[in-house]
Amino acid sequence: MPLFLVYFAHFHEEFRLPELDSLSVLENVPIAYDPASYSPESPFLLIQVESAAQAVKLVRRGILIRFVLEYWGSGKTYDELFSLLKQTPERWSDYMTCSFKFTVDGFGRSLSQDEKISVIESFSFMAFKGPIKMKNPDAEFFVCEEYGEPDNPLPKETPKMIWFGRLLGHGSRDLIDKFDVKKRKYLGNTTMDAELSLVMANQALARNGALVYDPFVGT
Repeated sequence: MPLFLVYFAHFHEEFRLPELDSLSVLENVPIAYDPASYSPESPFLLIQVESAAQAVKLVRRGILIRFVLEYWGSGKTYDELFSLLKQTPERWSDYMTCSFKFTVDGFGRSLSQDEKISVIESFSFMAFKGPIKMKNPDAEFFVCEEYGEPDNPLPKETPKMIWFGRLLGHGSRDLIDKFDVKKRKYLGNTTMDAELSLVMANQALARNGALVYDPFVGT
């Protein structure tokens, strides 16, 4: 099965894999991954899924998942990443003339606009000929330099890993704001945090047509 890259939110790290496994059951999307490759200090996990459409379906209810990428490569340096990408130029052919954009992110370090532009320009060897479109492009490519946890007091000058892929689909983290307890008309002193409540709903396999017993129903 092809590889996809899950980009988790850096919250409730102990629940990220359990929620992912629950989503696999909820959406009936078989997945495979190496648990030993997961680290709570990193938001990235490579998984195997049957297709891109299945990967999008897998994460659409995710609360602790930012988005999923079609994995194209990774490396500890850009030279290492580019060398890997140049081994599969046939993958680029489907996106030569469509509209596109590049998004550059840093985990554990904020990148300046000049740094982001420099990174984007370094991918010029891919020679995409389509128009650049910042809103709703046909293809969005994502680059992330991973430096370590954001609260690290001494961020490294060079990334520990650089990830690259095509953005496929997002989780449902917008629901956290929608159901923010601060927006409720009544707030009880036992009201649960919205994010954890939504994660619990996924892990309980709550879905249309299911009967769910909630022993803590009330506020």
